[in-house]
Order: sequence, then C-alpha cells, then structure tokens
Amino acid sequence: MKLSILVIENGINNINHFKKVFKPEYAEIYYADSFLDVFDAILENKAAIILLSDYKGKILTSEYIKTLILANPDIKLLILTDIKIINQYQKYYYIQRGADDVIERRNIKTLLNKLKFYYSIMLEKRKTKNKCDAVTKQIITFLTLNYNTSCNVKKLLSQKFSVSMSFIYHNFKKNTGISVGKWLRSIKINKAKELLINTKMPVKKIYKELGFKTVQGFIKMFKKETGNNPIEYRKKVKF
Repeated sequence: MKLSILVIENGINNINHFKKVFKPEYAEIYYADSFLDVFDAILENKAAIILLSDYKGKILTSEYIKTLILANPDIKLLILTDIKIINQYQKYYYIQRGADDVIERRNIKTLLNKLKFYYSIMLEKRKTKNKCDAVTKQIITFLTLNYNTSCNVKKLLSQKFSVSMSFIYHNFKKNTGISVGKWLRSIKINKAKELLINTKMPVKKIYKELGFKTVQGFIKMFKKETGNNPIEYRKKVKF
C-alpha cells in the first residue's frame, strides 16, 4: 500500500527539478496544474496528502487551505515555501488556518521525513482497521452460533476475543451500524419467529431455548420488535 500525494505545481519554482529529486518509493505522486485537477483528484481519493506552494502570499494561501480542507477534512496539507529560514510565526499562521506543517521547498530531506512519518501512521491505521474488521467477523460468527447465551454479551465477547468491552462496542457499531446487543436481539427474534412458525413449541420453552432469563422479558422484547406478542404472531402468520 502506497501513500497518495498530490503536488499542486503552481508556484513551485523549478518544478522539473523538484520532480526529479522528489521520488519517495513508498508513495504514488500526482501532479496538478489547476484547481480543477486538484478537486478531481480529491474526489477520486488520489490525495491523502497535498503539497501547496505559498507563492501567492498569506491571504490567498489561507483561502486555498480553507477550500481544500472543506473538500476533504482528512487530507494532510503541507505548505511548501521559498523562505529559507521559516520562523515560528510563519508556521503558526498557516497551521492555525488548517495546514499541518510548513516546509522550505529545497529541504527535500525534511519533506521526505515528514511524509515517511505520515506513511507510518497510515500503515498503523490500516493494521488497526484490518484487526477491527477481523474481530467484527469473528463476533458475528460467534453470535450466530451462540445466540442462546444469557450472559453479559459484551463481557463474554471481551473475554473470548481478548479485547476491551469498549473496543467491542465501538468497533462493532462502527463496522455494522448497530450495537452488539441489537445484533444479538435481532438473531434471537428471527430464531423465535422460525420456532413459532415451523414448530409447536410453546412460548414457555422458546424463551429458554433462546437464552432469555424470563418469559416476560422475551414477550416484551418480541412485541417491541414485531408489534405482536409471540402467540399473536403465531396465529397471524399461520392464518
């Protein structure tokens, strides 16, 4: 996986020389000479990082920063300047307006070090995301096979997969759009519907089969999810 970098050519002195020396092996570099190309690249997700010259001065550069951040708040924005000695005020001015750093254009080594740092962060995020996706899939499989559990589901999953209950809650909801508890309730209710339709099993046995602690709790949840209590539902679908 490579880091996608968009370089806005306008204002970068000796751009051809820059292209020759700026060749990080971990990156895919795109060059744009108009802001139309820039926004096309943003829409096509070709820009994790944007390099922008400040050649038009502070006010216009600030406006560009604002526009680019509105287009995609997750983009890292580095300002390339021809000022050889960058003071803290100059850095603060752009960073306060949304830029992530200000780097002297000729200082390729500093630029590459900064980009390599962003690349390491990106790899770590991808690694974490892959772990999150894998845990979510494992949880779904586990709940599908063990839907009749009556234990504290987050605590059970935390112990089973060696992750925190907070991780279980936030990661599962982020990946599926619903909480673990709601997912499990959905499985239980669908299983209850199957038993009510396809068997003559009484409600007082069904609630135990599904892992509910009380028949009242089962009836209340079933009615909340379907609009009918279990007896009404069975009669409704059979006639």
